[in-house]
Amino acid sequence: MSEARDRGASGGIYNPVTLRLYDAGVLGLTNRLIWRCPTATMVEHYRSHAGRSHLDVGPGTGYFLERIDSPSLTLLDLNASCLAAASDRVGHGRSVASLQQSFFDPLPREHSFDSIGLNFLLHCIPSHEKWDRLSQLRGHLRPGGTIFGSTLIPDPETATLAARALNSTYNKLGVFGNADDTMDELENALRGYTEVSTRRVGQVALFSARRPQEDHT
Repeated sequence: MSEARDRGASGGIYNPVTLRLYDAGVLGLTNRLIWRCPTATMVEHYRSHAGRSHLDVGPGTGYFLERIDSPSLTLLDLNASCLAAASDRVGHGRSVASLQQSFFDPLPREHSFDSIGLNFLLHCIPSHEKWDRLSQLRGHLRPGGTIFGSTLIPDPETATLAARALNSTYNKLGVFGNADDTMDELENALRGYTEVSTRRVGQVALFSARRPQEDHT
């Protein structure tokens, strides 16, 4: 699978230099001032749903992983710089494995987890196949396991001019691929799960859902 399919142009912008700026620029400023979703809210969302054995798809800098207690972490990303940055940040005293592959590539059938996190990943993927893949990941959760995360789905009624302008610019540059994303698509992708929760905080959609205990997918 090509990197373009995974994240459009965004896959190539993450390198050791930009990753060092990410926490301050995106998590420190853009979340609070533009998307109106404080990073602390996202941290609490992570802490509430991360299980003992956790798969993180698109781990970024490892900021959120550093703030959860999961003793076993598996990091999945096509970008080697992201994997290295996150692994270096969270690899002390925990079991950490890295998978350098596409979000769309199948995982080995024997890989199963208590939780799967996708933070600020889906809005970077231009393909609508991302919703099918979100549904398919259920097969890699242990019964009762949780999939959760966040994605930018701007609300035309509440988005500020700055939020609309930034989201539009990122889509034109190919950094984002969420121009046509809707809450309905997100909720439909989670239909095979149970205890589904979706909510907006500013322009960010936070979601979580569990694999049913009796699911034999």
